[in-house]
Amino acid sequence: VYTAISRNRQEQGIFVGSLDGREVSLLANVQSPTAFAGDALLFVREGILQVQSFDPSTLEFSTDARSYPLAEQVDWFSLSQNGTLVYRNLKAKNASPLVWFDRTGNVLDRVEGFTGSDHFSISPDRRFVAASRSGDIWISDLTRGVTSRLTFDPGEETSPLWSPRGDAVAFISNRDGKKAIYRKMTNGTNPEELLFEHPLLESIESWSPDDRFIVYTSFGQNGKSQNAILPITGDRKPIPLQSAFNTRQG
Repeated sequence: VYTAISRNRQEQGIFVGSLDGREVSLLANVQSPTAFAGDALLFVREGILQVQSFDPSTLEFSTDARSYPLAEQVDWFSLSQNGTLVYRNLKAKNASPLVWFDRTGNVLDRVEGFTGSDHFSISPDRRFVAASRSGDIWISDLTRGVTSRLTFDPGEETSPLWSPRGDAVAFISNRDGKKAIYRKMTNGTNPEELLFEHPLLESIESWSPDDRFIVYTSFGQNGKSQNAILPITGDRKPIPLQSAFNTRQG
């Protein structure tokens, strides 16, 4: 049993197969460590460490394939041969706050309401911060100290980026199993707008000052990260920045 890690959602997950054969089958579409526990498998799904009955003779989950939670907020674990389990809890990792520093390294302030944020973006007027947290985009009003949720889809939203006018936030979502760039007005008057789909999107880098283009990074066919320019009006046909090397942070 092994875990395949891929930017392509269809090629990632926990797989099982015989050591003397070439046939493998997908057990669970999650990127997680996994371990045999007698007639069961341990793995992590959405931060929950689970155990699920497994039939080695068929290489499938048992008919009553219900999973049982063992621990929450887990991102890694290991199981010893005598059945002792050790795992890493995400609470400490998610306690990391967003902090303002001056150019000499002194702490000026903390952004309340944000912990464990992987990506964030500051609005042009420096009054708001948009950040990804727990799979959604949240906005913090730095003046009032109030945090509100911008996205509500069950998919995972990351890589928020403010528009140059400060009236919208672009972000990446994997909703419906498809990675895409969306735009949402921050006043809540309009629904989210799908701008562009790409199965190997990595991040959004920047938004041109004239509000016409977004630079994003995706995983290219040559196995390298590649910048491209996305017009957000018209046919929205990307303009790739061709290179034999990794290109990022355009």
